[in-house]
Amino acid sequence: MPMYIIHRTDQNGGYVTKPGSSSSYVVNPFNAQIFMTWKEAMEASCPENEVVIPLPTIAVNPSCQ
Repeated sequence: MPMYIIHRTDQNGGYVTKPGSSSSYVVNPFNAQIFMTWKEAMEASCPENEVVIPLPTIAVNPSCQ
């Protein structure tokens, strides 16, 4: 089952970070907030400057690291 993260499309990009972090975005997608469904991620995203993307496979498959 794929998981999702939110990618910022403006201001040099970035990924929505985990709740409680000191900033709203991180550079590394593996440090981003993970959403279990596309719908959850869409509800948390800002449609003006964020898109939902699948979490890169390497982040959820330790055998690939």
